[in-house]
Amino acid sequence: MSSFNALEKIIFKKGVFEDLSNFAKNYQKIAILTSKTPKKLYISALIGFLNEKNINFFTCEFNSEIADHENIIKAASKCQGCDLIISFGAGKVTDLSKLVAKSLKIPFVVVPSTISHFGYFTNYAYKTNALTTEKVACDYPLKVFIDENIIKSSPDNFIFSTCCFIFSFYETIFSELIKNQMFASDNSYQINALKRILNKTEGLLNWLSLNKNVAILNLMDNLIELFSIVNSLDCDIPQIEIASMPQVDNINLNFGKRTLIYTASLLNIYLSFWGSKNICYKNIPDYENILKILQKNGKNSDFFENFVNKYQNVTSNEFFFKAKMIKPRLHAELILLQTKLSKVCKRLMNLYTKNEPRMLNECNFYDNISYIAISSNCFQLNSLMRLGYLNFA
Repeated sequence: MSSFNALEKIIFKKGVFEDLSNFAKNYQKIAILTSKTPKKLYISALIGFLNEKNINFFTCEFNSEIADHENIIKAASKCQGCDLIISFGAGKVTDLSKLVAKSLKIPFVVVPSTISHFGYFTNYAYKTNALTTEKVACDYPLKVFIDENIIKSSPDNFIFSTCCFIFSFYETIFSELIKNQMFASDNSYQINALKRILNKTEGLLNWLSLNKNVAILNLMDNLIELFSIVNSLDCDIPQIEIASMPQVDNINLNFGKRTLIYTASLLNIYLSFWGSKNICYKNIPDYENILKILQKNGKNSDFFENFVNKYQNVTSNEFFFKAKMIKPRLHAELILLQTKLSKVCKRLMNLYTKNEPRMLNECNFYDNISYIAISSNCFQLNSLMRLGYLNFA
């Protein structure tokens, strides 16, 4: 599957199990992959609808105590002969279900058990162990069935994480501004759409304390709209990529809060980059060192060549002239985004916790991530400076 149209693929309503059972009756044997909590709270209701349609199915519970690859092997063994997987759970269940479906080459649908991030809709999954995280290309889900009543029951920590996740896209706004100003990309629609979604989400923060049920449903709408916009962008999202890496700067927080912390840190790094006074040439970068970094993180030489070809003009006079011209505008826009992010962080902390989000040590941050392999335009420009392409003095 090459695309995911949210209007066609996402069903977001009350009583969505009936829609799911009507969809599932077209398949011969179905595996429901889930975890302990959704199995306890919701599976019995789904089973009732499936039994009414005489659908052949069974359930398989992932074990949170064992490694991802063990869960995948065990589930794939049980799912032999199935022609559809129903993923019923939160982010980890969705990732594991995608990987099981990929290994068996069968389609899958997703039923979120709580509000979370937009991993429910994506065509990739993260496979982790104690030392590494692998981003694996998968198919998009055939459908995503979101039940309003289930989403309204989302725990506070998931609501907080989702809010943090959405606000982390201040980095994406600035990255797209870089693309627009430096590389003349026609992405004004995406930039304005991202700003609108973040503004709407900020407006929901008061409602989360006043009318939680309504606010959560609107928050889910914002998440779906955010995915539709981000899915149209030609780049990875660095705060997501970094937050998915294990043991980055020893920040053991929920995923959404990690993305927000990394966005705050990235914007701080960009400020030193675009707030500097002069731009000048540096030495030829150490290509062998860059290639080692890429290969260590699963990137081949083709990725390296594509990267160099894309940015081969960054040492040209045209690039430096353009950078000097737009630097004051980008610097002012960055300060504005930082101010908005700081305001949002304080409101989130007041709503859910009294702890301020941590900032990262910049040197440790770069020591811990394979930054050259992350394709945020702004993040790459800053990385180019560190690798010897540019010098903003």
